[in-house]
Amino acid sequence: MGISETVDRLIADVQDRPLPELTRRRVRLASVAGKVDAVVGMRRSGKTYFLYQQIRDLTAAGLPQERCLYVNFEDERLEPLLARADARNPTSV
Repeated sequence: MGISETVDRLIADVQDRPLPELTRRRVRLASVAGKVDAVVGMRRSGKTYFLYQQIRDLTAAGLPQERCLYVNFEDERLEPLLARADARNPTSV
């Protein structure tokens, strides 16, 4: 399976899966219209569930869930893509 098909499968998997139950946090993203929102931070600090909360809020406001995308770059299916990127830039961390 090529990288394009792998990414398509990852997107389909995320969109087919129901959002998990979560504990609402009182944190907000400083969104910029027309731009992608990204959340970065330390491991196990709640980034994923915060993004799930954002997706819930957006879909509750009427945005179709298909327009929201969460990508876990630690997904093992992306390893070929990450390995190719590392080979082009061996100094990357």
